[in-house]
Amino acid sequence: MGIFKIIIFSLTLFWELPQNIMGALLYLTNSFRIKKVEYFKNYIVIYVFKFYPGCSLGRFLFLMYDPENRYKYNYKGKIRTSKDLLLHEYGHAIQSEITGWLYSFIILIPSGLWFIFTSITELILKKKWIDYYSFYTELTADKFGHYFGNK
Repeated sequence: MGIFKIIIFSLTLFWELPQNIMGALLYLTNSFRIKKVEYFKNYIVIYVFKFYPGCSLGRFLFLMYDPENRYKYNYKGKIRTSKDLLLHEYGHAIQSEITGWLYSFIILIPSGLWFIFTSITELILKKKWIDYYSFYTELTADKFGHYFGNK
């Protein structure tokens, strides 16, 4: 690795420092449930048992452990798979690279609140009332993840 790449990587780690610290803490607190670790485009992908469905924090992408690829989510008539979930979380990682220290306020907190809101309304109404992926945090994560993740 050249000196230029080391400098860029170091600056990126600092730019996303709050997310990287949270990701490292989540990794440590879930270490007993980790089933698999791999790398995807310079990110650490951690597959965790009973972790639904995914989370992106800096260089750490947390996904539910799904060895048989049974995760299926019907989204606008298209079935989303574990691969789609990986690309979606990769999209959140790109959002983190763009927003840096502001990621928590611009993406993480609104995304978490949106997840809670849509989950509660689905439980109360017993149906999908609103499309989870229509919110700006999820929509742009999908676009970034599928565009840059498939290159």
